[in-house]
Amino acid sequence: MLKFGDRARQTTTTTGTGTISLNGSTPAGWFSFAESGLVSGRTCKYLVELSNGTDFAIIEGTFTSGSPSTLTRDRIIRSKIGGVAGTTNPSLTGTSTVTCVWTAEDADTANPVLFSPSISAGTLVIDLDENAESAHRITLNQNVSAGGISFVNPPSGYCKVYIEFNQATPSGTVYDVPITAWTGGPGTVTFDTDYAVYQDSTPTVVWLTSTDGMATARARMNVELISYLATTDIDTLAKLNAIVTDADLTSTAHAHTGGNGAQIAYSSLSGLPTLGTAAAQNTTAFEASGAISTHAALTETHGISSFGASLVDDANATAARTTLGLGTAATSATGDFAAASHASSHLSGGGDAIKLDDLATPDDNTDLNATVSRHGLLPKLGGGTTNYLRADGTWAQPAGGGGGGAESGLVIAEATALGGAMSCYFVEASTLG
Repeated sequence: MLKFGDRARQTTTTTGTGTISLNGSTPAGWFSFAESGLVSGRTCKYLVELSNGTDFAIIEGTFTSGSPSTLTRDRIIRSKIGGVAGTTNPSLTGTSTVTCVWTAEDADTANPVLFSPSISAGTLVIDLDENAESAHRITLNQNVSAGGISFVNPPSGYCKVYIEFNQATPSGTVYDVPITAWTGGPGTVTFDTDYAVYQDSTPTVVWLTSTDGMATARARMNVELISYLATTDIDTLAKLNAIVTDADLTSTAHAHTGGNGAQIAYSSLSGLPTLGTAAAQNTTAFEASGAISTHAALTETHGISSFGASLVDDANATAARTTLGLGTAATSATGDFAAASHASSHLSGGGDAIKLDDLATPDDNTDLNATVSRHGLLPKLGGGTTNYLRADGTWAQPAGGGGGGAESGLVIAEATALGGAMSCYFVEASTLG
């Protein structure tokens, strides 16, 4: 597509009629072609002035940026060689001057540039070709997918885009362009009007305006429709005006109410509402108004016991716990209680072993007394000064009473004091007399 470079001029020493190499200098006050905004690979139009100072030609060619940049000679638009105007391709000699130009034919087609993009697999790519204003007419032959619309090659700043959608088969299959289709990029499109795609032969028109190279865009929908119709069918506005008049809106003859014969039967309406199964029931299928007079009667009628009813009417969980007789444990977390295996931590060697002397005073019973078959605690003392604990766990006075008997043990046989110390001799198995 054509592209114009801003104030671009360079000299060239290329000779002959072929591709021009921009290998010369850039005059003061001018841009080189590469500096002017021209995109490499795009077509532009340029004026080449020959070294003789009189011959020149206006040429259309492809610009390629490089070292040096080049211009092809794709079409000779006009030339004047040797005083003769025509389309002769000039043969260059010496140093010629090349200037990017805007021609009369550019002005004829510049506002706006019209494109006709097509849809493929639900995707619509709109090439703005770096134009500030462009128009795009699309014939719908399939639905556009969500995120299916994208814009490529936008200009760097302001642009205005006109898009017109037409149904391919308005009398048969119709196609849709959902609002979600406009999320493909490069930026965000915000619609300032209601969104609607016409499902008939009426063109759907979208105007988009952006000031930041389509990073964001504001859109209006179908606002140009009346203008479009007025220019294509001079009778359209009169036809639209004849559809609805003030009389149509106010005349009772046109109203579909009352007894004027214009009533519309309910069964004839389109889009009838869907009624639930209750609408088909007889009144006998429902309880009569006022039949249930009390809360208890209501609950018992529907199979709820009196106890269940006492829970139903509780205002909150606290009241329900009171009804059920639950204590504070009902609202406690499991972490508030010891685990079932907690007792083992208090045993000997456990993490929280309990010492015997830290326990409470035991009961007055023999549950833990030692027996001949197990270890245990010392039996309760019997009191007095003459009883001794027997091997059978009882307290008894030794045989012989106060000093007699045949108790065996260690007795002092002799004690001798030597030099302040006492020496004692014991004999084993003595009989106390």
